[in-house]
Amino acid sequence: MDLLHKLHDELRYHSLAALTEGIARDCADARAWLAGRPARI
Repeated sequence: MDLLHKLHDELRYHSLAALTEGIARDCADARAWLAGRPARI
């Protein structure tokens, strides 16, 4: 497995809700980054 893009350094979250929001944001950011890259087969 290769690391293609680092989203951010490690973060601490003050609550489970904040962690859940952070994960959702990371997923959206990763999908946006991948959408801008050529497909690798």
